[in-house]
Order: sequence, then structure tokens, then C-alpha cells
Amino acid sequence: MSPWIGIVVSFAYVFLVIGLSTVLLKRGLIQGEASRKMVHVLVSNWWLIAMWAFSSPVWAVVVPAAFVAINYASYRFGIFKAMERGGGREDFGTVWYALSLLILAAWTFSSPCRPWVGAVGILAMGYGDGFAAVVGKRFGKTRFPGSKKSFEGSAVLFAAVLATTALVAGFSGVPSSVLLALAVAGAAVVVELVTPMGFDNLTVPLSSAALAWLLSTHPDLIPYALGFAASAVLILPAFARGSLTAPASAAAILLGTAVQWTGGWVPFIALGLFFGPAVLISKTGSRLKEPDAKAVHRRTGARSAVQVLANGGPALFFLVLYVLDRSPVFLGGGLCALSAAGADTWSSELGMLSRRGPVSFLTGKPVRRGISGGVTTLGFVGALVGAAFVAPLALFVGLPPLKSILAVVAILVAGTLGSLIDSLLGDTMQAKYRDPRRDGWTERTEIDGAALTLERGFAWMDNDLVNGLSSLVAGAAGLGLFALLA
Repeated sequence: MSPWIGIVVSFAYVFLVIGLSTVLLKRGLIQGEASRKMVHVLVSNWWLIAMWAFSSPVWAVVVPAAFVAINYASYRFGIFKAMERGGGREDFGTVWYALSLLILAAWTFSSPCRPWVGAVGILAMGYGDGFAAVVGKRFGKTRFPGSKKSFEGSAVLFAAVLATTALVAGFSGVPSSVLLALAVAGAAVVVELVTPMGFDNLTVPLSSAALAWLLSTHPDLIPYALGFAASAVLILPAFARGSLTAPASAAAILLGTAVQWTGGWVPFIALGLFFGPAVLISKTGSRLKEPDAKAVHRRTGARSAVQVLANGGPALFFLVLYVLDRSPVFLGGGLCALSAAGADTWSSELGMLSRRGPVSFLTGKPVRRGISGGVTTLGFVGALVGAAFVAPLALFVGLPPLKSILAVVAILVAGTLGSLIDSLLGDTMQAKYRDPRRDGWTERTEIDGAALTLERGFAWMDNDLVNGLSSLVAGAAGLGLFALLA
């Protein structure tokens, strides 16, 4: 078939879409933003025409190149009302849209790449970003902090990119097409979230296509890309609900990716079993805990990047050793460190809800509720529960059946030990300051701008360092216990 026919069909299709949306807009059947997204979604289907009509990048770039100029003229002079919001900065996204088509046409219609790679990117932009904007604007209730974008919109983006990528890769005969699609969808959500409005018409298609090409040519990278995608899916809901700051969310996603890369899916699942329940338990009774938390703790509210690394960093340390020596001993050490992080979180959060006031870990004397080093019976039960979330994964570290059962007990013991070590360090070495407003200590260094006097512990020993050290000790104890079992 002559490529000239493809050119004619291409222009006819695109102008048909624009014309149809313009008619619907003028008759009041759809609103301005709906009209714009209708064009956004349907024009992406042009790529299917290009795959049918063209075999050379020389011909494939003709239509996108023309629409870079046409869309810019429309942006400047408001030619196609169905495409524009009204001359604002975000309207320049239509130019980025056409430019994405141009770049991907020039790249993926050239050897050795394949046009299906471009289809992944373009359909991710058309259907994924398009439907995400519509759903997010109408139904989005959970907005990401500091952004107009919503969790609901991101969920739709993930589902749309997953579906379109799986279909395109599957029909193109790409191995592991569903796994590849999961990785691309997760990455697209993160890219769209961090990209300023309008520029996502450039970043989402190009990054999605590039990742699809990379994973199709290097399928051994798929598990690591899936680790990143799974981390994003796990972390972004917590970020949207204000449980993590933006830097903490980024740190958590990178931590999850690193844990999967170094240890595989067993410690990654352990990380999820620590993180998910920890977020939920921290919200339990939040109104009851809030007064004491604000009075005692240096930081309240969303968790910081330092807190994320303090809880997950020790486990990553043992998993790096696991990369160097594939012994289950080091894998067990990483699981014990995560078990300790979970035990400490559950102990602290449930302990603050105890009807009986806490007592000092060393002396047994009453201490202020929420202060580090204070223990309660309910808090100890919480430590056992938190450690128990991770412990069953010992069944999958590669030990014989009987030893695997003993390894479950080992993780439970090491995790609970880590929580006790945390209480010991908190009671003896963690910095505590005299609160002039009340008879007791606080971990805050100042109140209302006035510096407080250090009365116990070391100024450099804060709660984050205590958490990290206790998890390291638990991991080291795990090394010893697993060495006996290996």
C-alpha cells in the first residue's frame, strides 16, 4: 500500500476526531475538559493506523511533525476550541503530545526497535493519562500533598497503562508481557505524579516506551522493575493519606526497590508486611495518642525519610551481605531486622493506648506516656504481634522443613528482642529534656522556640538512631540463630 494513502487516512482520522468533539462541545453535549480529553484519548489510536500504513520512519513522522506546528498554532490562536483550555500554560501540553508522537515515530519505526514500543508509550499517554485526568477531576477525593493530582486518578492511570501495555505486548509476541506491563504501569504512575501539569504528555509516553523497550530486550531486569512498581503501589496510598512526606515516599520506594534487588521477593514481602500494618496501627486511636505524641515526640504526623531509612536501612544492610554470600543466614538477618522494626512500631503505638501508664524499662517507676524507654503489658503484646507479621516468611528462606519452623520462632524471638533493646536504649541513652510546662521529660529539644535542658542520655542519640541500632542488634542476633540452623 502506498504510504500516501496512510497519510491521507491519518489526517482524515485526526480531523474527524477534532471535528466530532467540536460539534459535541458546541451543542453542549460535553463540557470543555471532556472535549479535550476525548481528543486526547482518541487521537492516540492514530498509532494503530501508523503501524498499519508505514514501515519507514520517514513516512511515520510526517503526521506528528505537522501536528506539532498545528497544535502550536491552535495554542497561540485558539483555532481548535475542543483541544484547548483557554490559552493557559497547561494548554501547551497539546504540543508536547504531538512532539511525543514525533519522537516515538522517528525512534520506534527505525531498526532495531519496533513500532509496538511506540504504541505502549502513546496509548499510555492517551488512555492512561486521559482517563486518569477525567476520573481524578470528577471522583478524586484523596489528593496527593502539594498536588492537584489524586490517588483515584493515579489508580485509573495504573489500570489503563497495565491493560493497554499488556494487550500491545501480548499481541506483539513479547515474552512475559503481563509482568512487563505491570512494571511499565507502576513506573508511569510515578512519572506522571512527579511531572508538572502538561509536561506529562512528554514524560509519560517517552518513559513508558523506553522502559518497555529496555525490559523486552533485557528480560532479566523485569523482576527489579517490578520491585520498583510494587514499591510505588505500596507507598503512594500512604503518601496520599499523609502518612509519609514526599521525601519519605521517595526514600521508601527506593528502599523497597533495593530490598527486592538484593534479597528477592521474600524480604520485599516482609517489608510490605511491616510497612502496611505499621501505617494502619499508627492511625489506630490517633486522637487519643495525639496530645501525648505532640508533647513528647520531636516529630509527629507524616513520617520523614530519616524514619523510613532508620526502620528499613538495617535490613538492607544484611541483604547486601546476602548478595555477597547467598547463605540463608544473611537473608534471615534481614528478616529479623524487619521483624524488629515491626515489633517496635506495634509496641509503641499500642503502648500509648494502654489503660495502665507506662513504667521505666529499667527501674519499673512510672514515666510519662509516650516517652522512649517506657513499657506496658499491652506494648509487649504489640511487639509480639508486630514481629509475628514477618516471622512466617522464614518458611521460604531455603531451610529444611523442621529447621524452617524453628526459623519462624527465631525471627519472632529476634524481633521481640529488638523491641526490648529499643526500650533499653530509649530508657538509658536516648536524649531526654526537661519539660518546663509539666513534671516530666520530653524528647523535644525546644518548646515555643525556647531551647530545653538535656537531663538524660546523649543529645546525638535520638529516636531514629535508637530504632536503627535496635534493628541492627536484632539482625545480628538473627545471624547467630540462623547460623545454628543452617
